[in-house]
Amino acid sequence: MKSILMQVYYETMFDGPWYENAGPSADKVRKDLIKKYVKGWHAKDDYYKYIYINNIYDSHKIIEEEVTKGITENMQFGSWRGYATFGIEEAIIKSLNKFINRRIAIEILTHKFKGSLNHYLYKPGGIRTRKLKEDFESKKTKSSTSSTSS
Repeated sequence: MKSILMQVYYETMFDGPWYENAGPSADKVRKDLIKKYVKGWHAKDDYYKYIYINNIYDSHKIIEEEVTKGITENMQFGSWRGYATFGIEEAIIKSLNKFINRRIAIEILTHKFKGSLNHYLYKPGGIRTRKLKEDFESKKTKSSTSSTSS
């Protein structure tokens, strides 16, 4: 009797090929996405593809951090067939691209424009230079006024 119940259970639970019954774990999905991102498969344009492939602005580290943060252990991805065929991976990528590209854009702005911004602000006659001069002169006059009244 026990073997008949086991046979019925086995036939109903595992009816069909393995790729329709088993699915990827969160760890497998993370590894798959990181591998594809690093090769530039999911870049929104050629510029980001170049950045992903060549690890510019430490993009591989950003990709790993965002994929690890975005794919949690309690997420379900369905079967292997569903993950590969029915757009589950594309939905995940669309969501992750937003965060990855934003962080890379911030890195680009930080590295490329920081020198130009500092030059613009602190050049002779620049905005920040004028404010610092005004602040210094106001403190200088306050200290000289207080020292003469003593």
